[in-house]
Amino acid sequence: MQPQPAPVRLTPLFGGIPAAFRKCFGIQERLTRRFDRLLPAQLRIDGNLDFIDDLVPSYVRPGSVVYDVGGGKNPLISAECKAGLGLRVIGIDIDPNELAAAPAGRYDDCVCADISRYQGSADADLVICQALLEHVRDTERALAALASILKPGGRALIFVPSRNAVYARINLLLPQKIKRAILFGIYPERRRSQGFPAYYNRCTPARMEAVARSNGLIAEHRRAYFQSDYFRFCFPIHALWRLWLLMFRMVAGDEAAETFSLVLRKAEAGQESEPSRKPVAAFGMNSMFAVRQFLPEILAAVQQRGLDVVAIAPRPAPPGAETLPEFPGVRFQFVSLKRELAPLSDLRALWQIWRILRSVRPAVTNMSTPKMGFLGGLAGCLAGVPHRVYTLRGLRYETTRSWKRRLLMACEKIACACAHQVICISRSVRQSALADRIATEDRLILLGERGSEGITIDPGSRIAPAAATRHLRTLLGIPHDAAVIGFVGRLTRDKGIGELVRCFQTLRRQKRAIHLLLLGDFESGDPVDEATAAYIRTGPNVHWPGFVPDPTPYYPLMDVFVFPTYREGMGKVLLEAAASGVPAVSTRVTGVIDVVVDGVTGILVPPGDANALAQAVASLLDDPSLAKRMARAGRQLIREHFDNSIYLERLATMLESLACGEPAPTLHFSGKE
Repeated sequence: MQPQPAPVRLTPLFGGIPAAFRKCFGIQERLTRRFDRLLPAQLRIDGNLDFIDDLVPSYVRPGSVVYDVGGGKNPLISAECKAGLGLRVIGIDIDPNELAAAPAGRYDDCVCADISRYQGSADADLVICQALLEHVRDTERALAALASILKPGGRALIFVPSRNAVYARINLLLPQKIKRAILFGIYPERRRSQGFPAYYNRCTPARMEAVARSNGLIAEHRRAYFQSDYFRFCFPIHALWRLWLLMFRMVAGDEAAETFSLVLRKAEAGQESEPSRKPVAAFGMNSMFAVRQFLPEILAAVQQRGLDVVAIAPRPAPPGAETLPEFPGVRFQFVSLKRELAPLSDLRALWQIWRILRSVRPAVTNMSTPKMGFLGGLAGCLAGVPHRVYTLRGLRYETTRSWKRRLLMACEKIACACAHQVICISRSVRQSALADRIATEDRLILLGERGSEGITIDPGSRIAPAAATRHLRTLLGIPHDAAVIGFVGRLTRDKGIGELVRCFQTLRRQKRAIHLLLLGDFESGDPVDEATAAYIRTGPNVHWPGFVPDPTPYYPLMDVFVFPTYREGMGKVLLEAAASGVPAVSTRVTGVIDVVVDGVTGILVPPGDANALAQAVASLLDDPSLAKRMARAGRQLIREHFDNSIYLERLATMLESLACGEPAPTLHFSGKE
């Protein structure tokens, strides 16, 4: 390679500027260099020099045909290197004067052409393209031209200033005359080599690799650089830029680079540039618990339709692998997402989701749960996902007040606005969303008359053998003749746990032989009061096994299933209890009223009313025939309206149609009585 001059110092560059200014610029330059020495070595690598002195020499082979694209009068291959390795070097440039000004003998042949319109002869072993692509309006056509120059198995080495760099953003904002005046006023020596119009079309690592893949080029290697000299003329500006870059890099990784280089190899005959071209469906949830709770059957159904499935969720603790054994074939992408409001963490999660969507390029997304619906919807819009679906599993704002309620309603409106279709999990959720003007009627859809989800209907699976039920009672320490009221779910305030405990205490004061069985864990985000938590842990006749992955064997122990929730999307545990033949007492709130028919399949009471809850439970305990009638009616309702196989079929068909670019099937369920 030809020897490169040492980096130019600012001090001698301002011969036409008064001495005081020259001295000031010199001081600023020295301060910035001393400051940079405090940073990690990785942040101080000069990308331009690394490309010239390290990357390019490592790929030059004896006897190679090398194309220098955009080198002009400054070819990258030195005369000594060319002669010593027996290289054939061809120069391509849009300006014939640039090619003519190159030292004699450095090019064996010259081609004057616009690279975005050039068609090569597939004869190159190596293509070198340094700091050119940012000046091209259509990067996709330029990379197609580079691919046409390469022979199969040949490599292209490209060095590109990133669109995300601060100086690039400034360059895009300022008019050409103004930015040239600023650049050459501070750095006059760059007048001959810089100042050309720059467009930075697709000039980020991820987007450049994606465009390369679409043109048959495989990204073998990437180097990201975080060094720039543009702000050395002013130490405060340089320090602020460095601080911004450090924070940006923490969030965005290589996407925060100032410049980057890629090694692209042209796919050989029969080799695809991408491992799979199946349409991708991306799903998002706000926790791995939610993924395991709601998505297993959905992901499997979509995979059976031939779609490549990606799941986005917070990383489980302790951290696991990128694939999980219970989800074969599903690619997991983990993000830093918290359930509660956390502005800085949420911004980071938004960026991470955007990067994932830009990388996997899904044809359709299905985001779910409030936080992921909001952030995933925004990220999907910004990433240009062609088909976006949001599953509205509940209205969290219903149990909040004041500014938090207004904020959560605004977030739901944005989440729905970012989606092309909003699947409401239940009929009453749709009705409430319409009443609160969360979205328009045509955007809010149902997959069935009462809802959009159900449970697996297997006539024998929900009826546990009597011997197994007796054994489980013995393990829990529940007498065989004692009545049991049960609860399954999160032990939080908005699930009505306080009212449930007070209801149980009221029934105990009536001298009833009754036990309370709770399956679930406490959560810090919406905690119950200390007295309630203490009673659950140590109270008489209270049984708390904690979270149970499959509560099915526990339902037959219960005489009444009690679910005093303040808000719900649907209440899947109510479906499970009904399918197991257990009558329910719950609250008259959104989501529950679609699952429990008051006076027919169970009893509904006002939310927050522990006395009404106790009276309803007592009425079922005192009238076994009524409890049995309601249990039978509940099971019949589940069979008629909540067979999950029907909903899985409809959802999978919808997502498959969208992913393949076909019109989604029309669903005529309005949710009206």
